[in-house]
Amino acid sequence: MPDYAFQSCTSFTGNITIGENVKEIGDYAFERCSGFTGNLVIPDKVETIGDRAFYSCTGFKGYLSIGSNVKNIGERAFTDMVSGALNFSKVYCKAPTPPEIDIYTGRNPFGAPGSSYPTHLLVPIGLSQTYRQSDWENFEIIEEVEF
Repeated sequence: MPDYAFQSCTSFTGNITIGENVKEIGDYAFERCSGFTGNLVIPDKVETIGDRAFYSCTGFKGYLSIGSNVKNIGERAFTDMVSGALNFSKVYCKAPTPPEIDIYTGRNPFGAPGSSYPTHLLVPIGLSQTYRQSDWENFEIIEEVEF
């Protein structure tokens, strides 16, 4: 999916599921889109989520599911300029190796740790400690689930 593909679209509704053949979500692909009200599902074939890919998208009330082959999540990919983070109830990350994220430069893909940061991360069985010892440590709850 190219950079800026759907930037500032306002006609989305419900859940969003990225196509099964997409390998990369480009920078700013959905930046400032509105109307989402459900879940965001990133399929297993996606390897890279670009910088600010979903920055300031409004309306999410469901969960975020990150596919098993995601290796890198760009800066501020899932943040909001007002609240700091998008409103996901939970984040599922199916990747056996925690995707690379940058939490030390103020560019965390999930926002600043604290009140607006998602609290609940669900990871594959046997990997909670791996995620806790990575840059994903800012989640308050890291729970193992079978995908």
